Amino acid sequence: MFSCRVRMLGLLLCSLLSWMASPGAVLAAESKLITSSTTGMTLTLIPAGTFMMGSPESESQRRPTEGPQHPVEISHAFYMGVYEVTQGEYESVMGSNPSWFSTIGGGKESVRDLATSRFPVECVSWDDAHAFCVKLSEKDGVMYRLPTEAEWEYACRAGTTTPYHFGSTLNGDKANADGNNPYGTTVNGPSLQRTTTVGSYGANDFGLHDMAGNVWEWCEDVYDPSAYGKRTGTTVDPLVTSGSENRVVRSGGWGKARNLRSALRYTDRPDLREFHLGFRVVSESARTP
Repeated sequence: MFSCRVRMLGLLLCSLLSWMASPGAVLAAESKLITSSTTGMTLTLIPAGTFMMGSPESESQRRPTEGPQHPVEISHAFYMGVYEVTQGEYESVMGSNPSWFSTIGGGKESVRDLATSRFPVECVSWDDAHAFCVKLSEKDGVMYRLPTEAEWEYACRAGTTTPYHFGSTLNGDKANADGNNPYGTTVNGPSLQRTTTVGSYGANDFGLHDMAGNVWEWCEDVYDPSAYGKRTGTTVDPLVTSGSENRVVRSGGWGKARNLRSALRYTDRPDLREFHLGFRVVSESARTP
């Protein structure tokens, strides 16, 4: 009985220390969620695990930079934004909304009569996204950062091996893509030709929305087109820091369905601002063993 009480006191102490280390994040342990006290942004726990990164040679419209497919281990669980960072969340931290598809943006006619505060922020560079993470970290007292490319693909796949987390076809029905340029089918579908409210499409098995489509998402890594070929065995927590001047983007935006595949890698200059470029964050200090 005494040892049980000691163990219980130890667990309570560990929980208290964890809470004190993350004063700005409200933790809901039962649902494995944390919420930013500054923005209300919700992040969900992504478990550690191993997956095959990249696409198999048999995958239709595969690009050479998606291979060779290779095993990668994500050694620690981490928290990741359930949604892409929204216009409202970005403005609450940075004091401005640069988005094209907003009520005051250059694409305002495309979103007339729509509430865009829950649309993903876009027209943000990698530098802007990084600055947001730094500023939100200061406000919340919790370390936020961009996901590594490996973390991003692992979280996107959520245990799946198909071109998308929802299967092998897409025509704008299951993700915000150009349905006039479908993948795996000849049937055309919806084509918004713009961003839309985050969470408008179903979540993957990790509870993440819009990992395919809506906006391209910045990752932490420097883009190296030959990075995969340099890895042997199981690579643990890879982070590419050299190979070009550009940074990695993932997710495919609202463009052609083939670009929304889980393995698709693309790249842009870190100072580039376009109406298809956004991001989501992960929480570093809320990482769990």
